[in-house]
Amino acid sequence: MEADSSLAFLETRERFLPVPAPLILERVLEDPRFCDEERDRFRTFLKMTQARFHFEFLDQIEHLKVLYDPFDPDRETLPLRHLSPEEREAQFAELQERFRQLLVGGNYVELSREELAACLELQPFGGLAVRADLDQYRDLLVFYRGLREEERWRPLWYFPLRKRCHTIRVFKRVALMVRTARDDDDDGGGDVVLLKLFKNVVLEDVKMITPSVRVQMRVFDKLKISSTVIGSLFAPIFKLVMAAAFNTFLFVIVLGGCIGAFMKGVFSFLSSKTKYMQTLSSSLYFQNQANNASVLTRLVDAAEAEESKELLLAYFILYIERDRDYTVEELDRRVELWLRARFDVDVDFEVDDAVRKLIEKDLIVERVVEPAAAPGAEGGEVTSQDDNRPAHSIAAGAAPSRILKVYDLPSSLRRLDEWWDNFFAGGDGGDASNDRVADGDWPPFPEGIKRMPDPQPERGVG
Repeated sequence: MEADSSLAFLETRERFLPVPAPLILERVLEDPRFCDEERDRFRTFLKMTQARFHFEFLDQIEHLKVLYDPFDPDRETLPLRHLSPEEREAQFAELQERFRQLLVGGNYVELSREELAACLELQPFGGLAVRADLDQYRDLLVFYRGLREEERWRPLWYFPLRKRCHTIRVFKRVALMVRTARDDDDDGGGDVVLLKLFKNVVLEDVKMITPSVRVQMRVFDKLKISSTVIGSLFAPIFKLVMAAAFNTFLFVIVLGGCIGAFMKGVFSFLSSKTKYMQTLSSSLYFQNQANNASVLTRLVDAAEAEESKELLLAYFILYIERDRDYTVEELDRRVELWLRARFDVDVDFEVDDAVRKLIEKDLIVERVVEPAAAPGAEGGEVTSQDDNRPAHSIAAGAAPSRILKVYDLPSSLRRLDEWWDNFFAGGDGGDASNDRVADGDWPPFPEGIKRMPDPQPERGVG
C-alpha cells in the first residue's frame, strides 16, 4: 500500500492490550516459579485490584452522567438543574476534558483536527461520494483504538466483471463526541452533545459516521444517468418534431412518450441515491455499538479493564523476577517481550501508566542507585539507597537510576484490604449488641424541631 505522508500518524504502535485479563492471569499462573499458595494469592490479588478499580470508576461514571445530563438528547427525566449559558459552557468544558481522559486511559488515540481532515479527504470505496463539513459542528472529538490491515476484492469501475485486491486499513474502535445545535431542545439550551461508538470502521469511511454527511453522485454515475436520459429522449424528440409537422394527435402521443422518458431518468437518479443511502444506513447499523449515555458506560468498562491488565502485568514481572533489578524502561521492554512470547502480540506497553497505578495503590517501592564514578575518580562503586521508600516520596530526577520493587503477595493483599477498611467512614466500630432501632424519640430530633403534621391528600386525588 502506497504511503501517504498526511496519514503518517497512523504508523504509531498499538497501545491497546488485545488480551482479556482472565487469559493473562491463566498464562501468568502457568509460570513454574509460582508455588500453589502463591497462585491462590495471585488470584485473590487480581480480584482485589479489579474490585478497587471498579469502585473507583463507579465514581467516575456517576460524575460523567451528571456532567452529561444537560446535553443528553435521550434524557427522559427532569433535568438535574437549569444552567445559565456561562454555567453550561463551563460544564461542557469539564465534560469534554473528562471524556478525553477516559478515552486516553482506555488506550484510545485522539485525532487532531489536521489528522481528522486528512482522513475525511479520502473517498470511500464502492461508489459513494461523501462530504462532511467540520464547520457544521461546534465541537467534534474523534478517537480511535486499534488499527489493522485487511485485503478486500472490489470490481473495477471500467470492467465490472474483473476484481482487484485492495489493502485497506480498519479502525477497530472509533469514538466520537459531537456538540451540535438543535432548535427544538426541550431545555432551551439550544445544543446537544452526541456520543457515538463504532467498530470496524474503514479509514476511508470515517466521514460516514459523522452525524451530518451529504451523499453525492460520482461524476461517472452522473454521466451514466445523463447519457441514459439523453439516449431515451433523443428518439422521442425527433419523433415529436416530425409529428408536430404532420399531425396534432400524433404530436400529443409522442409528447407523452417524451415526458415518460424524462421521468424514467429522474426515477433512475433517485433510485441510485436511495441505494447509496441504504448502503450507508446498513453499514452504520452493523458498526454502531452504543449511543450517548450508553457510550460512557462502555468506555468506562473498557478503561477499567485496561487499568487492571496493565497493573497485573507490571506487578507480575516485578514479583516473579524479583531477583533482577528493573528500571522503568527495562520493565517496559520485559513486559512487551512477555506479551509477544505468550500471545504473539506486539504492543506499546504503557509502563508509566502501570507504575503510576502501582504507586497509587501503594504496592511499589523505589530504590535509588547512584551511577558509577568516571574512570580515574575516587569511589567508583555503585551505591544503593536500600531504604524501601515509597516511590512517590522520591522527588523526580533526584537519582540517575530508579530500581522498582513491589511488595510480596501477603503484604500487597494486606495493603489492598487496609484500603477497603479505611475507605468508608461513618461506623464508630461499636459492638453489635448496642444496635438500636430508629423509633419514637430515638434518635432525638434536634432541639426546637417539632413533629411534622401528617400530609393531607390533595382534593380530587383518590
